Amino acid sequence: MIDVSQASLVLLGLSVVTGVVLLVAGLGFGLFVGREYPPGPAEEEAPLEADALRAKRKAAYRLGALVLVGLFVFTIVEYFVGIRWASVVILFIIGLFKAGLIVNYYMHLPRLWSEEGH
Repeated sequence: MIDVSQASLVLLGLSVVTGVVLLVAGLGFGLFVGREYPPGPAEEEAPLEADALRAKRKAAYRLGALVLVGLFVFTIVEYFVGIRWASVVILFIIGLFKAGLIVNYYMHLPRLWSEEGH
């Protein structure tokens, strides 16, 4: 029979591997999404607009990677807090930070009240 601490380490290892795979896949996907095949007439007519759009996409992918790393770090901290102290209050606070990142970035909640177009 497997010990609880061994099972926790196995789950932590799986989480680390999954996080790395998702990060690499997301960055790889970001490299290919920025390219348009074949190049459209908008890129030929206005190269400055295409460069600005490309820079905006690059910044969005960088922010997405940072949010993913932040969620990964919060999950690792959450794991160690659960193992060491088992404090429900601290785990709830960490969960609120994670939920805030998810709602703010992945669900695009602030865009509901912004003036720019969706």
